[in-house]
Amino acid sequence: MKGRLISVDAVDDSFPPVNGGNGGTTPSVLVNDTLGGNPVVPAEITLTPGTSPNPGLVMNPDGTITVAPGTPAGTYTYPYTICEVVNPTNCD
Repeated sequence: MKGRLISVDAVDDSFPPVNGGNGGTTPSVLVNDTLGGNPVVPAEITLTPGTSPNPGLVMNPDGTITVAPGTPAGTYTYPYTICEVVNPTNCD
């Protein structure tokens, strides 16, 4: 018997600016994502960062993004995928 997939939704984020001259860290990209309509529980999903849009940006395992000192000013889009642990092909 096949189970029904629950929804996985990686929602686009918009963070306040980080001063690239000094560097810093953003909030987690997971804060507004959902699994089955509920906030994600990190233990229930896997986070896979996409290609960084700038070498000064690194997505950490907890979904925060570290901005290295000296990163040029700009608006960056950093793609990522979240998948359900119990059904690893159920992703967004």
